[in-house]
Parts: sequence; structure tokens; C-alpha cells
Amino acid sequence: IPTGGIMYEYFLAMNEAPSRDTIEQALNTAGVDLAFFVVNDYWWQSEKIIENTKNIADGWFAVGDVTIFKFVRATSQSPQ
Repeated sequence: IPTGGIMYEYFLAMNEAPSRDTIEQALNTAGVDLAFFVVNDYWWQSEKIIENTKNIADGWFAVGDVTIFKFVRATSQSPQ
């Protein structure tokens, strides 16, 4: 992920306190209906971030040491 710009700010916000509001803002900014948030197990407080994000994500899965969360815009009619 680039370490600059508005999308990085959303990424940092998700690491501090995962929320649907932050994801909705990111979806609006990017003009998309689907977003993924990736957490590496080696990150500081990764366990806390993963557990908190599981509660708000539309889906998630783990691949090795990486957990990937799926978010779909609440008003989206896109297939899941």
C-alpha cells in the first residue's frame, strides 16, 4: 500500500480503530463498492486489529500469516 495520500489515512484509521464508517468513507473516496483490508500477523497489535475487524467485515479469510477482510458497500447491488 502506498504510504501517502488519503487512502493511506483510511488504512491507518482502520489499524487504530476498525469501523464501517471508515470503510464507507474509503469506498466513497475511491468510487468503488468493494474493499479489502489486509492485516499481517507480525504487525503490532495485529491480534486486536483482527478480532475487532472480524466484527464489522462482510467476510474474512486467512492465508498463512495474513488475514484479509472483505467489505461491500451497504447500498451496493453488486454480487458478493
